[in-house]
Amino acid sequence: MTSRWPSTTASIASINDVGDVSITSVTQNETLEYNGTSWVNRVPIRVQAMGEPMGFEDASAWTVAYDPTSQEVTLTPIGTEYIWVKGVRYAFSTPQVIAHTNATDVYYLNLDDTGTFGFDTDYDFENKALASIVVYDTTQSPAGFAQRELHGIVMDSATHAELHQVVGTYRRSGGGFTAGSYTIYTPVDGTNPTLATITPAVSETVVKDEDLETTLPALPDGGPYTVFRKDWTGPSFVWATAQAAPMLQNGSNVPQYNPSSGGASLVNVTNDSYICVYCLGVPVDDDATSQLFRYIWILGQKQYTPTLSNTAQRQAALNMALAEDPTNSADLDLTGIPSTEYCLLAKAVYRYNTAFTNNAYRMRMAGYQALTGTRSNLSGSSTSPAAAIFDSGVSITTAAAVGGLDPVVETNQKLVNERYAAYGYVGAWGAGLSYRIGNIVKVDHKLFRCLVAHTAAASFYTDLNAGNWELSAIGGLAGKLTTSDATVTTIASTTIPTNVAFSLIVRVSAFQAATGDSKAWVMEYHLKNVAGTCTATKFSERANEDAGAAAWAAVVDISGTTMRVRITGEAAHTIDWNAVCEHSYF
Repeated sequence: MTSRWPSTTASIASINDVGDVSITSVTQNETLEYNGTSWVNRVPIRVQAMGEPMGFEDASAWTVAYDPTSQEVTLTPIGTEYIWVKGVRYAFSTPQVIAHTNATDVYYLNLDDTGTFGFDTDYDFENKALASIVVYDTTQSPAGFAQRELHGIVMDSATHAELHQVVGTYRRSGGGFTAGSYTIYTPVDGTNPTLATITPAVSETVVKDEDLETTLPALPDGGPYTVFRKDWTGPSFVWATAQAAPMLQNGSNVPQYNPSSGGASLVNVTNDSYICVYCLGVPVDDDATSQLFRYIWILGQKQYTPTLSNTAQRQAALNMALAEDPTNSADLDLTGIPSTEYCLLAKAVYRYNTAFTNNAYRMRMAGYQALTGTRSNLSGSSTSPAAAIFDSGVSITTAAAVGGLDPVVETNQKLVNERYAAYGYVGAWGAGLSYRIGNIVKVDHKLFRCLVAHTAAASFYTDLNAGNWELSAIGGLAGKLTTSDATVTTIASTTIPTNVAFSLIVRVSAFQAATGDSKAWVMEYHLKNVAGTCTATKFSERANEDAGAAAWAAVVDISGTTMRVRITGEAAHTIDWNAVCEHSYF
């Protein structure tokens, strides 16, 4: 090229002296600079020192497609587009097709400082411009997918590396479960749920990956869902696409979870147990195969089984599932997950029961948690990731988890978890607090279990009379039944320990709704067991009755070492009975 400048080797008296200059042997990105003596062609000093820019001049002017069958990534510029590597600008105007080897690995597609595309098994932010990350597994179908990494030139390589390893991808907005696309059931709900009630839709999600902001279109109700599980023999993760629900099952309609004790295999969920499933957002490339991995679902690695099949035990198991912490590798071990570019969105808790026959998974959704935070990345190298993908910067917020503990009941979450291990005990009752099914409170030295979720009235007994609580006596026992004849029936009983003595107060009430007749007793006894010989001595009894209840009876007796409260109704009369026993032995 010839210009009207003096020769590059000519000396000129002043920078303002613009005689003819002949410029020869120009290379890409060189500029004409005055060195104090003459005009010369060279790379600017600032570019040499910084090795910048690095990245795509206009990332929006490229499309990226991946074919796992041929192992090829195709980068197509809209027109003539530019990529910078260490301050050198490279022009591309035709599609670039690059193939990786046919072996299970994570591949990093880079442009090097010679202007050549190639795959590496790690990133090199200082010397190469990253274009895509391919996750590939020869044993899977589809065998892999590509993540979009067309970073721009306004971020330097050192900042890129730091953000990639420390912050990673995070959610900017959206990403929650769409209301109406799922139904949450309480532990005692008798509904037989359909498939539609367990398949949540995910709202449009905006995720941030360093300088890239990607909008993930909404996932519709019914998916299809892509489910990841850990292969403990790896450790690595494998996946199943085109699932009808965000979970996996065996061939006999039994859902499965992913415990470490299961090795590479999945384990069937125990009947009436709870498991967790996590939803993550991924900024993937443009091709149809990669779009299957826009939202991935991580199968939980624990199950929570009630020790008894009752409401309190089910509630306790549900609350342990809701307390499962994805930031704790003991709850969710993600060692070996193939990339840092994942964003945690939500957790769903499901309950399995063979009675739920209206959907093939025999599941119902029992809880949902929105998971938010600016840190959701793997720490360390992507080829040797740390144990957990989610660090302590992630916060967990319960949303619409019916039956879960309201934060205003108890603010110490560790104490809450410990108390729930003992049937949901939350301490002393308080007016104005929110209570959930299964909570247990202490009032007047007695324990009461919550039957109906509610906000407490000014008086506990207002809620008790409304049927929101049932008595679970401490230092005694309780009983409730209905009779329709004159058969002597035990309404409450307990074994008297050997070599103890205690006082006992028994309160019994009976009511016949058809006539309004009723009767009540208060009886006080001295009980003792001396070397296996038990006696019950009554020292007071008070009773009050309507005329129609004269034939009804309540007594306390001893059978071996068992104290029994026995009641007698009346033939052809339907009578409701209640008994509460308080004793001084603990």
